[in-house]
Amino acid sequence: MLWLGTVTLIYLLWQVSHLSIWGQLHPKEGPTRSRGHGSSLTWKPLGGETTQQQLDSCQLVLVESTPQDLQFAAGSPSAQPLAQAWMQLLDMAQESVHVASYYWSLTGSDIGVNDSSSHLGEALLQKLQQLLDRNVSLAVATSHPTLARNSTDLQVLANRGAQVRHVPMGQLTRGVLHSKFWVVDGRHIYMGSANMDWRSLTQVKELGAVIYNCSRLARDLEKTFQTYWVLGAPKAVLPKHWPRHFSSHINHFQPLCARFAGVPTTAYFSASPPVLCPYGRTRDLEALLTVMAAARRFIYASVMEYFPTTRFSRPARWVWVAAGGLQGGKLLTMCTRPLLPGPGRRVPSWPEDLDLPLPRYWPVLDNALRAAAFSRGVQVRLLVSCGLNTDPSMFPYLRSLQALSNPEAGVSVDVKVFIVPVGNHSNIPFSRVNHSKFMVTEKTAYIGTSNWSEDYFSSTSGVGLVVSQRNSSTQPAVATVQEQLRQLFERDWSSRYAVGLDGQAQGQDCVWQG
Repeated sequence: MLWLGTVTLIYLLWQVSHLSIWGQLHPKEGPTRSRGHGSSLTWKPLGGETTQQQLDSCQLVLVESTPQDLQFAAGSPSAQPLAQAWMQLLDMAQESVHVASYYWSLTGSDIGVNDSSSHLGEALLQKLQQLLDRNVSLAVATSHPTLARNSTDLQVLANRGAQVRHVPMGQLTRGVLHSKFWVVDGRHIYMGSANMDWRSLTQVKELGAVIYNCSRLARDLEKTFQTYWVLGAPKAVLPKHWPRHFSSHINHFQPLCARFAGVPTTAYFSASPPVLCPYGRTRDLEALLTVMAAARRFIYASVMEYFPTTRFSRPARWVWVAAGGLQGGKLLTMCTRPLLPGPGRRVPSWPEDLDLPLPRYWPVLDNALRAAAFSRGVQVRLLVSCGLNTDPSMFPYLRSLQALSNPEAGVSVDVKVFIVPVGNHSNIPFSRVNHSKFMVTEKTAYIGTSNWSEDYFSSTSGVGLVVSQRNSSTQPAVATVQEQLRQLFERDWSSRYAVGLDGQAQGQDCVWQG
């Protein structure tokens, strides 16, 4: 019996070490050698780069895009221009650039617009082509299907040797690939709210971060890129368990601890949805809630959309019917009036939208803000975007949150909307909007890629960067990243573009001409 038990134990251990991963691809490397122009993209193994890690000298720089004709008061704080930072990263690239992006639209012709403000996007596309010409590899993981149906950017780059994978997130998770980040040479990082879109450089307000010379963080974010890359392969399906080499060892419980330009820093990346979080990866929602729960003085958040609900679901007026509920081949519904298209809305197609879930109330983030303000006396400020495509159904939720405010009882909750004046840019669709997605407390900075509604954390891919810095005794004059982010938030909050919910100054609305 002892012999039999030993054999059984050995067999079970062998089975554990050879668990079959349902539908899992097991690539020995990621992107293979590129074609054309001699540009090769060999996937370097992750981990074990001890020499490179010893040479790390991490530095974090906040970056932003300010739409044309949006002017803040003289002397206001600012971050490095995003277009400049992107160009610098491409100039620094020596081996590889890996880009995760929602969609690509770097030229005005992509959207049928002839406007001089597209020049920065077109210059970026030219720089990417030059990158391939000098034998630096380029790999792109992007969402499929794409919003930019007329864009030729990726085809142009593929013809020069770039590798492109279109990730069918709708089939895999019922979401989209909404992440926006770069990993350059396994050492440098960009991540933030900006899409690979010329409007993100000149017509849309964006915020992000660039991290230089930090291979430990870069290679950790690279693992998230690998999850997209694998799922972009032909016939790929979601794995039941992610293989070990996708696991993260940098997370909320064990953040990277290093000096960034001499400043003591902890940092880690989070991701969503949960099915794209291999072992050790902090979930994006968990990261946000953790940062909120730790706040004792203030929580300032700037997001494009704020909904304590699902956003992408069948309208409630489309009702399921039992068998026999079809008459003359037509669906019976309880609609009392037609669902009309409007700003930010569309008429659901049939039967495409039948796979979408029913609307659901989801107050997770809303409750966390309310609890912070009511239970701990934390000052809460929420700055939400307001533009031509803003869904007006958001405003009751914003007013409900602000209604909790009771200064006499020490409860401080304030909500404003940020309006980018349209001015003479009305010919450019889906622009003139604050697209930022960040939060800052007295302790921590969070920079993300997701809007605040349930879908972005349950089915759509996104990433977050959580950073906390302490004032350095050797560099007391250097502001921490959370202090820099607080200053940028307060600049926006106190500007003439931030309007209270109760009475919009000067008759402003979401398409204020300025």
